Amino acid sequence: MASVVKLALSGAHINPHSPVADPNMRTKQLKCGSALYYCPDDGKRYTSQLGYFTTGSETGEAPGVNLTRSAQTECGGAHVFCPGDGIQYYVNTGFYTTGLTATTRTGRAQCGNHTYWCPGDGVRYDVSTGYITTGHNYTTRSAQEKCGAVQPTGAYHYCHGGRRYTAPRGYHTLGGPGLTAWPGGLGPADVRAAMADCGTATPPGNGYYCPGDGVKYVVPEGYETVGDRCPGAACNTTR
Repeated sequence: MASVVKLALSGAHINPHSPVADPNMRTKQLKCGSALYYCPDDGKRYTSQLGYFTTGSETGEAPGVNLTRSAQTECGGAHVFCPGDGIQYYVNTGFYTTGLTATTRTGRAQCGNHTYWCPGDGVRYDVSTGYITTGHNYTTRSAQEKCGAVQPTGAYHYCHGGRRYTAPRGYHTLGGPGLTAWPGGLGPADVRAAMADCGTATPPGNGYYCPGDGVKYVVPEGYETVGDRCPGAACNTTR
């Protein structure tokens, strides 16, 4: 009689209809689920971590909620980010990636202000001396270009902090740090980085004038400088 009771108790333990979730009593398999999850060969489902995305699927499997992801891998380089939903995203121009390591980026952020530019590789760059940032709006600049010019001399503009300015009459443009090795210490005409007062000559008698094209000229013999150090004819030029 005792042996019969023992068998009955054993049968209750292995009852296939028991509501208890017994890992030793699995009755079927299911697809792992959305891209958020991955299922290796241990029969368990895991959630993808920040900075990682899920990989592996059956041949011809279309995107959806019933996927067969089998692993997770590091997100990649700085040009991609993985926010924790199991999907790898490419960063847009005007943004850079953030979080964790260089291969496990978790998010993105706007490039910043005029002093930065983000070309879409996930990295934020400082604007170069004598350059202006361009593209999108002032918080999502995507490129930089030389300060440029609209005058034949090429020195009409100067660029500081990623923004472009026009030198007024009585001033001339010049290069910034790293550009002073050019002739006259001015730097290339299309990458001027600052402006300065037209100044006076040494010795006295040979003054300068700056008519508003960004260039400083020596007044020739037989002429004098007037006003804001521009000759009479140039002073009347409308810009």
